[in-house]
Parts: sequence; structure tokens; C-alpha cells
Amino acid sequence: MKQAVHLALAGDVTALRLCLERLVPPVRATDEPVELRALKGTLTEQGAAVIQAVASSQVTPEQAAKLLQALAAQAKIEEADRLEKRICELEKTVGV
Repeated sequence: MKQAVHLALAGDVTALRLCLERLVPPVRATDEPVELRALKGTLTEQGAAVIQAVASSQVTPEQAAKLLQALAAQAKIEEADRLEKRICELEKTVGV
């Protein structure tokens, strides 16, 4: 490490980068909480509200992508719930 510091002080860019990587942690994006009051109605309407929020600069595209992923997950959960209910009704009808 001492050699890397000496090389960095002497102008070695690679050694300088190596030293900085050890001293300064990489900057990572952090998401701020997002409040979208327009997230009402159907999942389609909620998705449209997220897209509109990006268009009006209320949320970043990255935040919108995460919100849309959450809506997609919710859609899958609702679909599975509906299918389970339908299967239970069919089983009652058939007598299984």
C-alpha cells in the first residue's frame, strides 16, 4: 500500500485510482420515498399514473421502473388469487 501511495504521489494515475478506491466508497444511488396520490383505480390506471408521473418529473425513470415492477407483481398475485378461487369453485361443482 505504501508503494501505491508513493506511485500515486509521483503521478501514477493507476496507483491514484487504486488508492482512491480504497479510501472513498463508491457512490450509490438511494431511492427517496415516493408519494403518488394518483395511484387509484385498476392496475392499468395505476400504471398510466406512474408513466404520467415520469412525464411530469415527479419520479425518475428508475423509480418508475420499480413502481411498475411492483404493480406487475401485484397483478400476478391478483391473477393467482382469482385462479385459486375459480379452481375451488370448479372442485365444489365436480365434487372433488
